[in-house]
Amino acid sequence: MPPMVLEQIIPFERLEKNPWLILFISFIFVSFAVLLTRYFYPNDRGVVVILLTIMPAIPFFLNFIRVEEKKHELSSSKKHSLFTIYRPLIMLYAFFFIGTALSFALWSSALPADLSDYMFSDIKDEFNRLQNAYVPAMHQPTSAFDFILNKNLLVLALMILFSFIYSIGAIFLLTWNAAMLGVFIEVHVRAYFISLSQQFGLFAYPIAFVMGSVEGLLSILPHGIFELSAFFLAALGGGILSVAFERGTYRHRAFWCIVLDSMKLFLLAVVLLVAGALIESLYA
Repeated sequence: MPPMVLEQIIPFERLEKNPWLILFISFIFVSFAVLLTRYFYPNDRGVVVILLTIMPAIPFFLNFIRVEEKKHELSSSKKHSLFTIYRPLIMLYAFFFIGTALSFALWSSALPADLSDYMFSDIKDEFNRLQNAYVPAMHQPTSAFDFILNKNLLVLALMILFSFIYSIGAIFLLTWNAAMLGVFIEVHVRAYFISLSQQFGLFAYPIAFVMGSVEGLLSILPHGIFELSAFFLAALGGGILSVAFERGTYRHRAFWCIVLDSMKLFLLAVVLLVAGALIESLYA
């Protein structure tokens, strides 16, 4: 696959040293998706924004994973921990998710409420559906644990399945969940904006966005760390495995190292989901 223009502007080596740059890359992807949907697909809604976001993200992720896998092949004879080997990719997924969530939060809260509700209606409808199912389940810790774990295991299984069907297709679910977090943060931002608008005038929105984002992100702690980490690891495991199959390195020792690494990542993801569901059900 020929290199993207973005890769020529910001080389992968620079992203490895400065992974926070991925926050800006994800903002560019989401912003183009929102603007394209607004002016070229005015009758379409949230899912189209998601699809337009992942269109440039997929080749970007594929090329990044290919580069890292080649490095892994060269050093496959050496013993390293999973985190050491895949640290650049873990940081890639983590910063992409955070950047995408904050970008959706920014656009959904900055747009007029009626336009925001229309453009992101699919995402907000799903968010409200999950919230309505979540509240009754929280009355009993056992049923809450089962509800949370089953929901998250389903997302995990779909991420793995999507990765096999279409390379790193898990990016779709990762982006969808980031968008859901974004509209969740929007609620906090708008609440702060209403209370601050008279006091701070033009500066009310930037202050409200920072305070609402911090409050929204803190509200999903500590269980969110476990759950999001599990999704990152599942997406990473599916991504490296699908790229390894695509590259056709079956006869090389490095291929089987990657298969083993993927299984370890999937298993660790399940353990993290169990821990996250237990914490959330106890402290919800």
